[in-house]
Amino acid sequence: MGPWQRLWWRWKTLRLPWRKRYLIGMDLAGNTFWELHLHDSLSRPRRIAQPGHKRLHHSDMKISPQWHQWLRHTRDDAPTVQEQLSDVQRLANIKRLARIADERWASKPSLLDGPDRRRRKTAPEAQLENIPAQDTSVDAATPRRETPVAEASRRRGAPGEDWQPEAWSPGAGPSKQ
Repeated sequence: MGPWQRLWWRWKTLRLPWRKRYLIGMDLAGNTFWELHLHDSLSRPRRIAQPGHKRLHHSDMKISPQWHQWLRHTRDDAPTVQEQLSDVQRLANIKRLARIADERWASKPSLLDGPDRRRRKTAPEAQLENIPAQDTSVDAATPRRETPVAEASRRRGAPGEDWQPEAWSPGAGPSKQ
């Protein structure tokens, strides 16, 4: 942007008493954001966005969340350039982390794949499986208690296992008279 254009934009930001339209700022895509005072009422001013390119339709504009909040009067102050740049960096970081997560997810074998398509274990992974697990309990000599579910599944002949419902035949009910 040249010095004359900067001077022109600076002139548009001045809040002179005869003006009804003020330039508030620009986003990184070149869209301009304006505040309009349509009437001399005390109501809040109207806020609009104009596309940076002449041939761009209003519905094709990409507006950042910060400017969208400003347009909807959710925030009072317009976003700064530094805030917009940090948001672009944040989005790039999110995309990078998502790509890493996708690569990590794709590297894991799927249970839906057949055995021929599953990833074969490398030699270090196979060696890790052969190492016995270390006992981390406080006293290895004390026997461990089974969980109630494991204990119930181990037991056979529980009292309710042999129970069968009796046959039912409808009898004559009391007559209605």
